[in-house]
Parts: sequence; structure tokens; C-alpha cells
Amino acid sequence: MNGSRHCQGVLQREYLKRKGKNPAYSLRAFAKFLGIGVASLSSFLAGKRNLSKKNMMKIATRLGLSPMDLEFFTSEAGKKGPEDIERLQLQQDAFHLISDWYHYAILELSSIKSHKNSPAWVASKLGISEMEASLAIDRLEKMGLLSKRGAGFARETPPVTTKTDIPDGAIRARHLQILELAKVSLERDPIDKRHFWETTFALSPEKYDQAKKMIIAASRKIVKLLESGEPKEVYSLGINLFPLKR
Repeated sequence: MNGSRHCQGVLQREYLKRKGKNPAYSLRAFAKFLGIGVASLSSFLAGKRNLSKKNMMKIATRLGLSPMDLEFFTSEAGKKGPEDIERLQLQQDAFHLISDWYHYAILELSSIKSHKNSPAWVASKLGISEMEASLAIDRLEKMGLLSKRGAGFARETPPVTTKTDIPDGAIRARHLQILELAKVSLERDPIDKRHFWETTFALSPEKYDQAKKMIIAASRKIVKLLESGEPKEVYSLGINLFPLKR
């Protein structure tokens, strides 16, 4: 993949995310947010012209890109050798695997007997676009985490987890997405399909690390219980512990 195609993919994914939250969101609004002309953005996404280095810098700043994307946007990516491009693409795939919540959800969908190896089916189950579903399935296959099995697919590894307490942009992005999904569920789903629990208390700081370990252990037991029957839906379990100060 050359530098321009990579940058096009980054912008397409970001635009789809925004349009997914607001169907009325337009390419003109996206161009205004990026600080470039809509004609220039449209032509670039269509592969008809490249953007100036000045506009690329504007976009990189506005989007707060990952280090991998930033390297493409702000350097002469076209001068990179095949090994550099492959290295960056592998890093980028790993970044999106962690940051975009639906990759994990697609892996879990493989546990449902009635699942289908179809971007349209995956999109309908997870509420994402068919393009997002298609790109995610391709990425998971390329990384060896998913394989096609007849009309369905199979997960090739145990459930994917990430190390905790890592100040990584991908992990932060994932948590922000999950919080947004929780807000949607709170307003959309009936109470017998969701459970939100919260309490406010005065915390003893020296007990914090012990409490974190207890939360992780309890969460794993809950997940093991819920997975013990026949899976039919994909859920998210999250427990938040944070100080009430700004």
C-alpha cells in the first residue's frame, strides 16, 4: 500500500465513524473540521489528486493521529521501501485491532452458531457500516486471528486481551468508544437487557491496588459464567473506578 492510499484509508474510516454517529454528517462538514477545502478532500478520497504537505499537516494535527499514521501524513511515505511500508502496516493493523471495539466483537461473533461470514450480517449485528465490517474482517484474517470456514468463520486464537495500565492511544480510543456505546445502550436498551451499577464512596488510597485486582478477578468469573451456556449475543462488561475530581 502506498502512502496516498494509506492516508485515504485513514480519512475514510474517520469519516465513516462520524457519519455512523450522525447520518446527516456531510463531507463538507468533515472538510471544515479538517480545515481544508471540500473539493480537495473529495478529489483526494477519490484518488484523483494528492493533498499538499500543508494540508496533510493540518489533517494530522486535527485528527490526533497515531504514530504510524502520523509518519505517513508528515513524511515522504512514497520514498519508503517495501519493508518500511510492511512494518508500518503491521503496526497500524495492531493499533486498529485494539482501538476499534468491533474487532473484538467480530471475534466473539464466531462463537454464535448462526453467525455468517458476511460483512452485511456482521454490520447488522453490531450496528456498524458494511465497509467497517469488511475492513475489520480482512484485517483479522490478515493478522491470522480469523479464518473462513464455509459460510462462517472461526477464531484462530484465544480471546484477545491487552496489558493494563499502558498509556497507549489505542487503548484510550477503545475505552472512549466503549463509553459512547454504553451511553447509547442506556438510552436504547430495555432494563432487562442491560445493567448499570454505580455507588459513590470515600476511598482509602492504600486499598486502591487491592481493589483493582479484586475487580479484575470478579470480572473474569462473571465472563466465565456468562460464556458457559450457548452464546447468542455479544455483550460488553465494564466496571469503572475513578476519583470524583477534575
